[in-house]
Amino acid sequence: KTLIFSAGRIIMAIALIVKVEIDPKRTEEFLGVIKADAVESRKEPGCLRFDFLQVTDAPNTYVFYEIYKDADAVAFHRDQPHYKAYAAFKDSGGVLSRDVTPTTTLDMAAP
Repeated sequence: KTLIFSAGRIIMAIALIVKVEIDPKRTEEFLGVIKADAVESRKEPGCLRFDFLQVTDAPNTYVFYEIYKDADAVAFHRDQPHYKAYAAFKDSGGVLSRDVTPTTTLDMAAP
């Protein structure tokens, strides 16, 4: 595992928090695409976690919580057919809005 030091803490991995609002007319299509993306992403060697959540009070809004070993793992993920299927869905107008928050996980046990 590659560790990077930042402000005296060890950055362990790259985490992405992605919030999307889906066209309600395309929900079933979206669920099929994102299920395949989640299942296949979890098989990637650099993907440490891929969670898919639905916002409780906004039924057409979903959150992905993804953790990757490093930037190379993110690049690898974005080059996979299952990610490209999601990107095509997004680019076709199925995603009405999207917010991506890139973060890093920190080893809080480190001195």
